[in-house]
Parts: sequence; structure tokens; C-alpha cells
Amino acid sequence: MLCLALASACVPATPELGTTDWSVYLGDAGRRHYSPLEQITRENVAQLEVAWEYDSGEPQGTMYTSPVVVDGVLYGLSPQLDAFAVDAATGEELWRYEPEDVGGAQRGLMWWENGREARLFYTGGRYLLAVDPRNGTPVDGFGADGRVDLTPPGDHEGALFVSVPGVVFRDLLILGFSTSESAEAFPGSIRAFSAVDGSLVWQFDTIPKPGDPGSETWAEGSLERAGGANVWTGMALDAERAILFAPTGSATPD
Repeated sequence: MLCLALASACVPATPELGTTDWSVYLGDAGRRHYSPLEQITRENVAQLEVAWEYDSGEPQGTMYTSPVVVDGVLYGLSPQLDAFAVDAATGEELWRYEPEDVGGAQRGLMWWENGREARLFYTGGRYLLAVDPRNGTPVDGFGADGRVDLTPPGDHEGALFVSVPGVVFRDLLILGFSTSESAEAFPGSIRAFSAVDGSLVWQFDTIPKPGDPGSETWAEGSLERAGGANVWTGMALDAERAILFAPTGSATPD
């Protein structure tokens, strides 16, 4: 049985002890793993006790996902990549979304809001999914039935999946992807999709196309079959300067 457990410190509640959102994977767009909360300290951490448990209801698998918490609601993913929302104070399930044709590992989710509108995004396999955080239903008007197929165009047939949440910047969802390390690997690219309708807004090719800057450094004929150099791990964002930091793997063959 797989459970997501939260713990609380055995310390008295005081009016000045508040709560805060954890709406971004690893804490913020810079991936700094930092929280300003001070209720749990070195002095009381040994007194932590389980406050509640959430059972995913699935017989096997591993919860890879780091959940996000917004306005007192915790959003996570089951081992089969069903999205769920629970009351962060009690663990009571509020809704569950069970999409078809998704699977694999996923380390986190993406939260986007603009004014009074909010959406929850995550990737399962080759799909980008948009979920209404109020009720766990697919977002109408985003892609096709709330999902976008992330398979790049072209004649490559390698594996493709996204197991790390992308970066949310303004109204953009910026994603890399994983592919194979064989000759069938997709050429690496970083792509930004509209958080509103799922359309592709821009694409940066980590492997230049013939005639692009840098293409002259490749051996003759090699670009036509090159793949990889993909951003399979997470990215970090300096939002103030609008600079994205994206580590890549090597081009194929590895």
C-alpha cells in the first residue's frame, strides 16, 4: 500500500504561526528548495508525529511526485499518474482525475494562475494535461479535451516522455523532454506552450538545423540524423531577468 503522509510538530498553535503556499516544484522557479516557514525547528523536529495519511488506492508503484499546496489544498499524483486533491489539513480527498493513456514517472506538477483563473498542469508520458483545480476535470479549450500531444513533428521514432515539471513563466509552460540515446532519438528542443490554449509559442533547438548558426561546426551530413542534446532534467528560471537555465544531455549517438 502506498501512502502520502504529512507530519506536524507537537508545538502549541499561536496566532502568529501562519501557512504559506508551495505552488512551485522545489519551492520556486529558481529550484532553491527553500521555505520561509519556521514552525518546525531543530529543537522540535524530533517530536513530529503523523497527522494524516492518504492512500492512493493502487496496489503497486511509487509516488515520485512532490506535491504542491495552494490555498490549503494539496495536489499530487498517484503512481499511475492519476491527479488528486486533498484537504491539506485533514487528508480528505476532494477530487480525483483518472486520465487514459498516460503513465511512467512524474516528479511534480505545474500551477498557473492569471487573475481569478487557475490551472493545474502535469505531463504523463508524451501528453501535457490541463486540469481544473476546483473539480479535477480537463480544461475545456486547452489542446484537445484538455491535453496536448508533445511528440515533435518529423520522421524520428524514438521514445519520448516528460518526467520533470516544466517552468511556468507568465502565460507560458516551458518544457524539455526525455528521448532515447539511439539513432532514433528525437532532436532536443525546448518548447514553450500557451497555458491558455496549449498552442506552441516558441521553440529553441539545441541541435541547429542546417544553415542555422553553429551548424557549420558539425560534420557534413551529421545534422540530418542527429538527435538528443535534450533537456531531460529540470530547468531553473531567473524570472526577474527572464533568463532560463537549461542543462542538456549529449547528442546521439551518445
